[in-house]
Amino acid sequence: MTKYDHTEYLNRCIIIAKRAGKAVQNNPQVGAILVHDNRIIGEGYHKAYGSAHAEVNVIANVDESDKQLISKSTLYVSLEPCNHQGKTGPCTDLIIRHQIPKVVIGSRDPNDNVESNGLEKLRSKGIEVVLLDLESTKQLIRPFTLGSLQKMPYVILKFAQSKDFYIGKEGTQIAISNKYSQHLVHKWRSEIDGIMVGTNTVLTDNPKLTNRLHPGDSPIRIILDKSDKIDSNYHVNSDKHTTWIYRNSKDLKALLGDLHKRGISRLMIEGGATLLKSFIKANLWHEARIITADTYLNEGIKAPTIRGKLIHKTPIGSDTLSVVYAA
Repeated sequence: MTKYDHTEYLNRCIIIAKRAGKAVQNNPQVGAILVHDNRIIGEGYHKAYGSAHAEVNVIANVDESDKQLISKSTLYVSLEPCNHQGKTGPCTDLIIRHQIPKVVIGSRDPNDNVESNGLEKLRSKGIEVVLLDLESTKQLIRPFTLGSLQKMPYVILKFAQSKDFYIGKEGTQIAISNKYSQHLVHKWRSEIDGIMVGTNTVLTDNPKLTNRLHPGDSPIRIILDKSDKIDSNYHVNSDKHTTWIYRNSKDLKALLGDLHKRGISRLMIEGGATLLKSFIKANLWHEARIITADTYLNEGIKAPTIRGKLIHKTPIGSDTLSVVYAA
């Protein structure tokens, strides 16, 4: 089988893994499939924090009529199988017990305590192991690698800017992006644990910061309000959704550490410009999602300057989405 074929099967693992969404909390998203004679006989993924791993679920999901094929199949898994006892048993033992002869892995486990141990154990038992080290599977576990393992949330900067690079006008609520981008932003909100804005954003826009346009739970709203200006008349303090207000937030790194301890694994910073720029200056961000509208403001609040690796540009109607990874 060619590397191209391996990649196609691992792409399927990635698609399956993403079904878990944020339910994995501070664990990585992982998907797996079993293939016999170019036919997928089982699929599985890590569904939620503390639950069975992808390898357990893929074997459990094989039809009874195909169970005898497990020991003749190739296991594809987006992340190196674990070789340690955590909330669940080692997946390497499961693979060995079912006599799976070949395992194709998308990425190594980035955890220093377990990196490559799973590969070595499988190989020591005569199992053929192929490690592709794909960029796509590395991207899948970015929130785990750069967030959870560093004891902080995975930080996503999000903002909309005009074609002449303004983010808004002082003291004025302006809708810059189109309705398609707005729906996409609400989908993103359903995929994160927390959404953060500063005082001025709340005072100017009075946002709800919920994902009303997409199914799923809304994120916890995290407001930096050093001067205690946000009263019960604002949406973030007057509806049923959870809001955490931080009044002493000079040390952003300590703030992120506290949020991680409180269960925030994925955090989106939505504004305003001062807050976004403070995270950029402190180099405490991992990904930026920038929506550029096909309109001009001519004046106003300058958009933050993002320097990093452009991952892709995508048209969203008249808008353009740019996704940038921190260097």
